[in-house]
Amino acid sequence: MTGDKAVGLVVIDLGQGREIKSGKRAGQISWTRQPSAHYECLVCGKHTDTVTGIAAVQKFISHISTTHRIACTATTTERNAS
Repeated sequence: MTGDKAVGLVVIDLGQGREIKSGKRAGQISWTRQPSAHYECLVCGKHTDTVTGIAAVQKFISHISTTHRIACTATTTERNAS
């Protein structure tokens, strides 16, 4: 990784929950705080809105780097310089 620099930060909160041990919902998670995530670009300064929920977080983290790179207001030179 010589010369590589971080240009973005994905912040993931894994949430807080407890597995239900018995009954019809056994094996499911009872969430007291849902998982959430957001992205911060260290080059252009953009912060995304926070997404919440397991499915939303999974979708968000699988696409955010590519999606933001396309929409980033920083020039290629600025991204390479950071």
